[in-house]
Amino acid sequence: MNLVGKYSNKEVPFRFNGVNLSFFLSLSLFSSYSIDNGTKLLLKTIAQKIDFQKINTVTDVGCGVGVIGLSLKKKYPKLNVTLQDRDALALSFSKENARRNKIKDINYNGNLALEGLKTNSQDLIISNVPAKAGEPVLRDFVDSSLTYLSPEGICCIVIVATLKDTILTAIRKTKAEIIYTEDTREYSIFHFKKIDYRETQAEENDEQKLKECYIREINDFKLKKLRYTLKSVYNIPGFDTVPYPVDLAAHLLEKQSVSGRTLFWNPGQGHLPLITHLANKGKITETVLASRDILQLKISRDNLLDTFTDINEENLSLKHICCLEELRTNTIYRVSPANNASPSINETQSPFNSILISLDNPDDTILANLLDIMTTNGILVITGKSSNIAGAVKTHNGWIQLVSRKYRGFRVVIFKKS
Repeated sequence: MNLVGKYSNKEVPFRFNGVNLSFFLSLSLFSSYSIDNGTKLLLKTIAQKIDFQKINTVTDVGCGVGVIGLSLKKKYPKLNVTLQDRDALALSFSKENARRNKIKDINYNGNLALEGLKTNSQDLIISNVPAKAGEPVLRDFVDSSLTYLSPEGICCIVIVATLKDTILTAIRKTKAEIIYTEDTREYSIFHFKKIDYRETQAEENDEQKLKECYIREINDFKLKKLRYTLKSVYNIPGFDTVPYPVDLAAHLLEKQSVSGRTLFWNPGQGHLPLITHLANKGKITETVLASRDILQLKISRDNLLDTFTDINEENLSLKHICCLEELRTNTIYRVSPANNASPSINETQSPFNSILISLDNPDDTILANLLDIMTTNGILVITGKSSNIAGAVKTHNGWIQLVSRKYRGFRVVIFKKS
């Protein structure tokens, strides 16, 4: 499947330090029509101020389509470059842009911020820091970056000008030295390094549970007879109320059993997985959470583990994938990867007994794509905006529609595989 062909809206030329490149962009990713000015400014200051004869390991955090990391690798081929992003689609575009520009030997890591890196290992950490991450996450990024920098390592970031003081304060509260700054009306640049180098270690459970900086609040929820407590994160709906699509699905699921190996696509904060487990106690034997966004996967995972004692790393897994078409074969991210080991393993795909989908975009290929990964008589639940679902369920060969309901511009449809 050509994901770039499906999601790309244009290809743009780009020149960095005498090297010509081009990049596919996507409406589904940051800076969808051009290379943004923050990225250009950051690359300019890096080219001017960083001595690449002293640089070996580089990580581009929140890489998007790969402009910063790939530009550096194209100019300095001997660099050991890692592109890291929480969005699986961003990593797919980065890989395609690497092929497009004939760039090889790139490491790709689907994770949050700096998670997955080895401590004291990076000579250069670079990031066009997303403003929407939330101030607690920004402050943690600045502090944590020092843990992963090598003895002479440097962190170079660009942030929107409105958050300049937040980053400046965060740097001053750490054992870091600012070695270069630059400001425009739109952006602020910071290059900083450790003041005194000492071997540092990440927290013991750093990657086994979502860090506290991501947690927005903890609330109690009630949906008919079901009660549960849920932790929520920033920038995902449903932190204070049950989202309409979930509420709608939950009411219909009162009369429809969900059991066996069960997949949740786009689990959000974790409302639908928790509600489904509560309503079908003991019937779900294995839970698979899947999404482009690894933050969704991790907060939903943590909420399930905190709520149910019978859910563990043996019967809960995460699929960090771009789209539903990739469900047939892809990488599984286990709940608690071993220290210093890759968090991914290969898995032979087993069919699902139940699939619950929160549809966030129109997709008229869903039913056809899910047929061969669903058991006969398996239950499929699709919920979301009515406009997204209309095309998806227009033709349902191989499926029997059991029920459909609309409410306030949202819809839920339940199918059984015939």
